[in-house]
Amino acid sequence: MTMGLALYLIYSPQEALLFERRADSMCRDVEVHEPGSKSNGVDHAVSLIYACRTEADPHRPEQARKDLEQAMQIMEQLVARSPKHQYFQATLAGAPSVLKALPLDTAPIAVH
Repeated sequence: MTMGLALYLIYSPQEALLFERRADSMCRDVEVHEPGSKSNGVDHAVSLIYACRTEADPHRPEQARKDLEQAMQIMEQLVARSPKHQYFQATLAGAPSVLKALPLDTAPIAVH
């Protein structure tokens, strides 16, 4: 997840997405062995949020929305289990602004 974020920040979205997909896969594996783990839930949601941002860059808003919606579901579950946890609340509260910022179509911007 950290490597994916670093690659995203230096604008290498394809490489960043590979790391975020690996993080997503690892979090799913952990969920099988440790169902309900809060730390894994947070890691999973954050990796999906980073994947969402990365997917949006190469104009794949449909996948970005799916990633973000899944992250929001995970965070909603965590907030329900730990309603006073400020990081959970803040992460969930920030997700709609990420969703709103996503492009509405998949067409690349035309240069005239």
